[in-house]
Amino acid sequence: MTDWLKKITNSLLVILTLLSPHRNTPRNQPITKITIHHTAGNITLRALLDWLFRPTTRASYNYGISSKGEKGLIVEERNRCWGSSSAWNDNRAVVIGVANNRGAPEWGVSDAAFEALIDLCVDICRRNPGIRQKNGRPGLYYDGTQEGSLTRHNMFSNQTCPGPYLQSRFPEICRRVNARLATEGVTPPPTSPPQTFPLEEANVQRLVELGVINTPGFWLGVDCVQWLNELLANVGREDVLHRSVDNGITDLDTALKVLEMAGIMNSPGYWWSQVQNSNVRFLEQLIINIANRCRDPLHRIVWAEARGESLEGQIAVVNVIVNRHNSPQFLNGIYNVIHQPRQFSPVANGRYAEATPLPMNIRAVTEALSGIDHSRGALFFDSAENSWARQNRTH
Repeated sequence: MTDWLKKITNSLLVILTLLSPHRNTPRNQPITKITIHHTAGNITLRALLDWLFRPTTRASYNYGISSKGEKGLIVEERNRCWGSSSAWNDNRAVVIGVANNRGAPEWGVSDAAFEALIDLCVDICRRNPGIRQKNGRPGLYYDGTQEGSLTRHNMFSNQTCPGPYLQSRFPEICRRVNARLATEGVTPPPTSPPQTFPLEEANVQRLVELGVINTPGFWLGVDCVQWLNELLANVGREDVLHRSVDNGITDLDTALKVLEMAGIMNSPGYWWSQVQNSNVRFLEQLIINIANRCRDPLHRIVWAEARGESLEGQIAVVNVIVNRHNSPQFLNGIYNVIHQPRQFSPVANGRYAEATPLPMNIRAVTEALSGIDHSRGALFFDSAENSWARQNRTH
């Protein structure tokens, strides 16, 4: 990675992030421009980010601004968005899409959106020293051509974007941004890091209060779900949505049942009541992905404990683990049952960690969780009094 690419950061002014898949990673040129776009509609920030996330949209900005002045991150600055109909420009520019509060022919924007645009341009210039005025000082210059450090979408495509209203204010944007850089300095002021939701007790407790989970200890103490730190920080990020494993769950209903059984959530109704809300519509795939991840420990332990056994025997392994999960004698949660000290030797000797589950192992887990039970309530596999082996002896 080149030095200039390593130094690129994102604005801390944003209140919402949903990273669009419509981008090239990374950009191939240093940032030297800002390009202003309009959305051709009075769209909310959430709806704008949702729209640019859809597979069919095939367009994106680096940032979006709503008519309320809210700012959202759509494509990280280190990556090229698909915003100005020009790969040459998109690789050099940070592209900003601004919502309109008035329609054609002027395509006006609200005062709040315009002030947010000024703030964001100042922030972008402070963090990207390659954006310069014609005299070489940090800032913007606009000369109506593609050579300026402030460019318009309609310089690269036969359309009106960003509309007559914003285009008429480009000289003002340059003056105000440059004046602030001159008086406030070009070094970014100290700022707090963006809000995140690491796996800490207070943040997990918020999920408990929402009714999303009912076993906070599962999230706080389990290595296999540490990747959820990033998920909780921004559940809508594209890279998280697609970080999944194929464990056979293909529908939301099954996924919700798995999460209930795993002790991760206790209110599927919370998700069902929200499915028409665009804010959580994408959670269907997210929940499926998390549920698939929750099945992975079962696939591993079946491979490690019983891969040479019949399908019935492998199903029985899962049955016993579920029985333990439901028993007050053992820890709550499938993962915690499997990793309880001195219970499963493959966990201690490393065989579990090295497991490569086979199709039969996955089938055994799927059938066991669908209700097939050969265990007769057993809590052990071997010759203990209430074990599956003792109860299924033929002599």
